[in-house]
Amino acid sequence: QSLVNGEVVKTSTGISPLARSATVTGLTNGTTYTFRVIAVNLAGQSTPSEASNAVTPDTVGPRVVSTSPENGATGVSTGANLTATFSRSLDPAFVNGTSVRLRNNATGLNVAAVVSYDDATRTITLNPNANLVAGRSHTLTLLGTGTAGLRDLAGNRMTTTTVTFTTAADTTAPVVTSSTPANNATGVLVGANTVVDFSETVVGLLQDGNVVLRNVATNATVPAALTVNTAGTRVTVNPTANLARNTLYRLTL
Repeated sequence: QSLVNGEVVKTSTGISPLARSATVTGLTNGTTYTFRVIAVNLAGQSTPSEASNAVTPDTVGPRVVSTSPENGATGVSTGANLTATFSRSLDPAFVNGTSVRLRNNATGLNVAAVVSYDDATRTITLNPNANLVAGRSHTLTLLGTGTAGLRDLAGNRMTTTTVTFTTAADTTAPVVTSSTPANNATGVLVGANTVVDFSETVVGLLQDGNVVLRNVATNATVPAALTVNTAGTRVTVNPTANLARNTLYRLTL
């Protein structure tokens, strides 16, 4: 290739008369060029053609310019969304839960989340379906490889990027939010279960001695089956036999 009147010209020799195209190499990415074509054969060369439309080579993929949280961040809110902003617009067809995913590093499992993209700000947002586990390391992966890899509208791939962060520790103890029957209730059915709800997930409810129903007069423990809901926020106490009538009982957690 050479310059003719300040424009790039591709000169090719030995090309078949039937050739329809030639490849121009060595151009600078992001620089605008116009082209004139000169045909060359054994008889000599033609005059340059008219200048082509201006073209700009573009082979650089999008890059991440900022994330929230940042890589290495600690004390991240368990309820916060995650965002990543890019240097150029992405092809929205490839922004999904395959190319953008969040992993709980303690369990190795991906966190269920909704992934969205705003082209006006070139920002991906990942919104977990539930609050993240407190005090845990998580990794956000923005995938640039494979058939699902993130890319711009020209098809240029981004480099796979990961952001690892740690959520804030949980320093608030759970509390009882309600119970059935309520504290100091009277006239409770002798065959009724006792149900207690908590402000957050509680562990250890099924361990011996952590949930105990007693007859206050005798201090005897009442045998009962304990059931905890999947979320760990409710325990149900089901005595194996009906309680005695007109008797005071105490449930201790």
